[in-house]
Amino acid sequence: MYYRYLFLSVVALLAGCDKGGKKEVTTYDVPKEESKAEMPMATMAQQPPIHGLAEVTQGFSIPKWDVPEGWVAQSLGTMRKGSFLVTEGDKSAEVSVLAFPGDVGGVLQNVNRWRDQINLEGISEAVLSKFPTENVDGFKSIIVDAVNSETGKAVLGAIVPQSAASWYFKMMGDASVVESQRDNFMKFLKSVQF
Repeated sequence: MYYRYLFLSVVALLAGCDKGGKKEVTTYDVPKEESKAEMPMATMAQQPPIHGLAEVTQGFSIPKWDVPEGWVAQSLGTMRKGSFLVTEGDKSAEVSVLAFPGDVGGVLQNVNRWRDQINLEGISEAVLSKFPTENVDGFKSIIVDAVNSETGKAVLGAIVPQSAASWYFKMMGDASVVESQRDNFMKFLKSVQF
């Protein structure tokens, strides 16, 4: 019985093999993709190991803030200090608040990460130096405002550097919602008390 199954298996295997017809090699030329702006790499001293990051960030207290009307609180997960969903019809935007030790690679790298999340090219340090700033509870904070008109997505955020940590406040989603919630987002930032 065993040999019959073995024989049938071998026959089935051989039946599926190539019959020895003419073989043709096909080659393709694929153009190289445009590279995104170079982002500086974080040094080991700047960026803690990822495996312990959740434990480190759990030690950061959640600041006080005033949540705008219509922002629906979401679960925080292990890394977030705040999470809200804003919907307008079938469009939406998500607001996230995160804190990390140090500068986690630097402001430019994080701005370019956010731009990449809405499929925009990275920017240079020279462009970043022209970004507006806002006072968030006494800390000079960089305001990030980017729209991808092709995809209809946008990001509005603030990077708040402190001595031991950096806080990231970000609203990202459909551009129409981000724009209509701009004033609420800025009021939210101004209400933050660390």
